[in-house]
Amino acid sequence: ENSSVTKIRLYDNNISPTNETLIKSKAASNAVLKKHQDDVRKNNDNTKPLSSLSYYVDEISATSSLSLHDNKPQWKWTSAAWEAVNDGDGRVAQVLLDCLKEDTNNNSDFRESLKKLVETDFHKEHKQSMLHIAASKSYSKVFDLLKFFVEDCKVKIDLADEEGRSIREIAIGNQNSDISAWARKFGTYLNRYRIEGGSGLDSDPVHQSET
Repeated sequence: ENSSVTKIRLYDNNISPTNETLIKSKAASNAVLKKHQDDVRKNNDNTKPLSSLSYYVDEISATSSLSLHDNKPQWKWTSAAWEAVNDGDGRVAQVLLDCLKEDTNNNSDFRESLKKLVETDFHKEHKQSMLHIAASKSYSKVFDLLKFFVEDCKVKIDLADEEGRSIREIAIGNQNSDISAWARKFGTYLNRYRIEGGSGLDSDPVHQSET
């Protein structure tokens, strides 16, 4: 029997203001999570199941891949995808990540398409990619999404937003020490030295000795 609490009375219940704020925050996060879980499962027209990935990526089909036309991507993140990273306590980011992993397992072309999507689609208001926003969040599940794109899809961690800030720089300033430490070390030589050239350890040497 499910005995989890579905309602709680906050007023006249001797709940401190701090705990009341925490409860309201968790309730709001639960609402966002439930909305995404329900929407991913629902049907488009009550007969055909909604592709879970199409809930997060516009103009996607089972056989489509990202291509550029006049330097404009055909794929765009939906508002639900931005919400998954920007709102709640990180659990919705896990829903998004699960959808992405379903289609990227053993599919290098799809991972490359997602890489291009991240690098070309910036949030209009924040003027940042999804990973710049993810890098500012301290939740572990958002961190998992960040690592998936950087480590598996090979999105450059030094990708800059429209104000010149890189994903790495934002992540280094994260209050979560695990995220900050990862950002400092990823793609560096001896976990300390940053390699110029834009491709980390795969960059061409700045100077090559003749001897």
